[in-house]
Amino acid sequence: MKSWGWWGKNFYGFLEFFYNGLGDEDYGEALKDPALLSRLARGDLYTFGRCYLSGHVSVELHPLFNIYLTVINNLEDPSGVIQPRAVWNVSQNLDLTLGANLHYGRMGSEYGGIVIPGTPYVYTPLMSGYAWLSYYF
Repeated sequence: MKSWGWWGKNFYGFLEFFYNGLGDEDYGEALKDPALLSRLARGDLYTFGRCYLSGHVSVELHPLFNIYLTVINNLEDPSGVIQPRAVWNVSQNLDLTLGANLHYGRMGSEYGGIVIPGTPYVYTPLMSGYAWLSYYF
C-alpha cells in the first residue's frame, strides 16, 4: 500500500496480482470442476480464471468523507469489475456507504457472460448498487 498527498488531499493505493491455481481458461470446464465449485460455494474463492490484476485508490476528500475505486481485471480474457464507493461518517457512531459493482467484458469472458455447459443459460454477474447505513455502539 502506498500513500501520498496530491491536490491537498490524502491518497492511498495499491496494485495486487492474484493467481488462482484451481482456475481454468475454459470457464465452461471450470463450471464442471467440483473442487472449484465447492470453494466458490463456501466463499473460499470468487473467480473462475487464473490470473488477475487489481488496483485500488482512495482519496480523503474531507476527514469525514472518503471515496474509493477498485478495479479487478481478469488478465486472460480481459474482463473485470469496477467497484466505486463513497463513505460518509455522518456522526461518531453512524456511517453511510454508497457503492456499485459494474462489470465489463465480451460474451464468453468471465465477467461478460459464460454459457453454462449443457444448458441454454448464460451465467452473467449482475450490475448492482448498494447503500449501507452502519451504526456503531
